[in-house]
Amino acid sequence: MKKSLFGDRIPCSCSYCMHAAEQEGECVCTKKQSIRPDGNCSHFHYNPLKRVPRPAPKLPHYTPDDFSL
Repeated sequence: MKKSLFGDRIPCSCSYCMHAAEQEGECVCTKKQSIRPDGNCSHFHYNPLKRVPRPAPKLPHYTPDDFSL
């Protein structure tokens, strides 16, 4: 069995589904489906190119005293 590159436990979201399209600022399913109350969609197919990564955390500011012995 082929293992998924990003894992098997990706939560359903229309924003990064292969079958979603943006229309007037909203994600719309091209298969005319919606996420059920249990959090699943039978047509959900993860598209990693649609996912927006989290911003990188800010690095702390160091002073020259932090590097002196």
